Amino acid sequence: MTRLGRRFFLLPLMGALLLAVPALAEDKGKAPEEDPEVRLGRENAALNDQQVKLVADAALNERVNAIGQELARIANS
Repeated sequence: MTRLGRRFFLLPLMGALLLAVPALAEDKGKAPEEDPEVRLGRENAALNDQQVKLVADAALNERVNAIGQELARIANS
């Protein structure tokens, strides 16, 4: 088979494959089931958000960060 003949043979084959791909794809009609570990993570995150309150005081955050940086400097020396 000549090079030109192979090209004209492959073009319809590629076209048929491209048309078949959507037919072979998964059904998008229903949502996939949620992974149990993802569900557990979401539940724990919601529980954590209810119980733990983050501090928004900039001065306190700077002080705690400075203490942490000093401890890290001492630990790494």
